[in-house]
Amino acid sequence: MVMDNWTVTAAQIVNTILEHPGKSQEELGKIAGIKQNAISNRIRRAYFNEIMEVDGMFANKLVMME
Repeated sequence: MVMDNWTVTAAQIVNTILEHPGKSQEELGKIAGIKQNAISNRIRRAYFNEIMEVDGMFANKLVMME
């Protein structure tokens, strides 16, 4: 599982993203006290976009099952 290989910093940024949906990477950087490019790197290393894509796919399937 991808999350098993997350660093503490990757897990922290995923948590921050989930706590502040809709915030830009620059805004998330201000919240976390780091630069936007560090946010981008951590998102990439955590495979966050891919995880959210799979999450969306399962959400759609659940809606279709209703």
